Amino acid sequence: MLLDGSRTGPLGEASYEALAGFTVDQGSLATTDYLQTIIWAARQSMDFIILPGPLRLACRFVGAPLAHVLGYEATYKKYTTTGKLPPLLQA
Repeated sequence: MLLDGSRTGPLGEASYEALAGFTVDQGSLATTDYLQTIIWAARQSMDFIILPGPLRLACRFVGAPLAHVLGYEATYKKYTTTGKLPPLLQA
């Protein structure tokens, strides 16, 4: 997976804790569910640079909303070191 984007993104450290968490849970990044990776990358304002432009747009504007509807999130409370999500994600 080749990504291009900000280093911390809007979710900050919690996003990388989430990436590590769901990667460990699913065995490796290569076996992590694509929709999980798409929603994570979209919330970080990252693009899959290995994909052609139209597929990048499809990931961000179709794949990420679809992942959310199906119950995927960009980060999960269980993966954060403090057990708290950034204010952006608190309900």
